[in-house]
Amino acid sequence: MVLVVDDDRVLAQTVASSLESRGWHARVANDCAQARIAITEEVPRLVVLDLNLPDGLGWDLLEELRAGPLPIDVPVIIISSMPVTRSQVRERRVAAYLAKPFGIPNLLETARTLAPPRA
Repeated sequence: MVLVVDDDRVLAQTVASSLESRGWHARVANDCAQARIAITEEVPRLVVLDLNLPDGLGWDLLEELRAGPLPIDVPVIIISSMPVTRSQVRERRVAAYLAKPFGIPNLLETARTLAPPRA
């Protein structure tokens, strides 16, 4: 399962649908609370995470999840209009950062590289 966490419902659904059309199972969470629930129900193989969520920052959610139910080897792709530095990516063990607006083909290629869909 790929967990897509973004408060932009249209973008989140577009990302999830695009992933599913390429062989992944995707689940959408529109805020931190929904993401926490989703991860306790099923640990994702990949997380696509926005940083600016209505009930908290994606960075804080990532730190909380890494301390608990999200294994360190699960890759995370940050998608955000907020600027992100290389040191933030490295320190938080983020696999990739895509600045909004990003191209869906770029996201799909990044996802395929990090966690190929299962046959």
